[in-house]
Amino acid sequence: MRAPRTSARARFYGNLYHEDLIQRCHISAKSTKKVIQDCICASIREMMIKELEEAPYSIMFDSSSDIYGGKYLAVYVRFVNFQEDAIKTKLFKVIELGSDTTGEKFLSLLEKMFLETMLL
Repeated sequence: MRAPRTSARARFYGNLYHEDLIQRCHISAKSTKKVIQDCICASIREMMIKELEEAPYSIMFDSSSDIYGGKYLAVYVRFVNFQEDAIKTKLFKVIELGSDTTGEKFLSLLEKMFLETMLL
């Protein structure tokens, strides 16, 4: 499934509706989260995958927790950007861990994530 092009969508709605009408519209926190996850994050991840398909890369990860006790695994990729002649490091994904924070769980989550994105 391909992510919608958010910038094109924003321009489309910006041209379709008057600016005052757009500013008066409100969106719920739940809807905002869904737009960010399904549209913006997906588009950014898709661009990163294209960059990674063309360059050697390595994977780094680190676990952390928030003030509410939620446990997360941050996955970073470091790769060579040949166009800019630079080595880049970018956050690829944040995965919620739940209560299991063993090395086996980390490996399982990483394998699942990379199989879904076809980067292995």
